[in-house]
Amino acid sequence: MIIAKNGTQYNNLNDDIIKAHATYVSSPFAKVDRALNYKKIGEGEFSYTELVDDFTADELKAGFYEVAKYCTSETLKIYADKHFSNDLEIQKYIKLNELKKIKDAKLSEFSYNDKIYQIDENSKVNLNGKVSAILLAQSTEQPITQINWIAKDNSITQFTTLEFLAFSNAVAQYIEEILFLNDTIRTQINEAESIEALKAIELKLENEA
Repeated sequence: MIIAKNGTQYNNLNDDIIKAHATYVSSPFAKVDRALNYKKIGEGEFSYTELVDDFTADELKAGFYEVAKYCTSETLKIYADKHFSNDLEIQKYIKLNELKKIKDAKLSEFSYNDKIYQIDENSKVNLNGKVSAILLAQSTEQPITQINWIAKDNSITQFTTLEFLAFSNAVAQYIEEILFLNDTIRTQINEAESIEALKAIELKLENEA
């Protein structure tokens, strides 16, 4: 069961509901697998029952991870900063989520000779396939001498064989650098021992020039 601390129960969550609890409602969600406790307020015909706010830290934390399934990373960060600003585990989760988003963006395209090229998974398969074809053709009577490659803006770049191999090598080095920096920062995040230390970690996936 997903329930907000104000007593509202939800069968389904979405980004708008979560965003409201992250900005306007001072009531985080809890995930509970037990009977809820209520107390009686008042006497006679005007009495009513009210939910007892006895949610544990584990139930509120479980609520956070349930929320993470249904909202954008931007909404999740707002929600975490609102309700879990001093929770090191959750703030690490948020920072790692931000790092992954940056890494994925960096590994989607590559700038080379003033042009942007896509290097997502499908593009890398095509790139590696073309390199393999070049190398195999070198020992035949019809070696590949020119490669036409499409940039992100759909313009076509003409490479010689050597130029294309240099391009593919530059892509490989770039990807290796991004992954190395990502692993280094991810380790720093996981090893942070305080909120202050965590906030001091910069999410920069590029080397200083």
